[in-house]
Amino acid sequence: MKVLCDDKGFVSSFAVIGDLIDGIEVPEPEDIAEFLECAAGYKIVDGVLVKDDENYHNSAIWQFFLIQQNQQPKLFFQ
Repeated sequence: MKVLCDDKGFVSSFAVIGDLIDGIEVPEPEDIAEFLECAAGYKIVDGVLVKDDENYHNSAIWQFFLIQQNQQPKLFFQ
């Protein structure tokens, strides 16, 4: 798996299959399903992806908010 990270080391993009230009090769985390739900809550520590509970929680809330914002207009216009 390859990942790109932000300036704090958190995952900003990833490829399970294929390649990313300038991507960093890392092994898949133990719980890949949880990673796929909120990759931005993980960062690289000593060459492996590690879940950061605080950032994972904040990122998951933010993703939920964005999903709700994108769905709300559809509900109004249907």
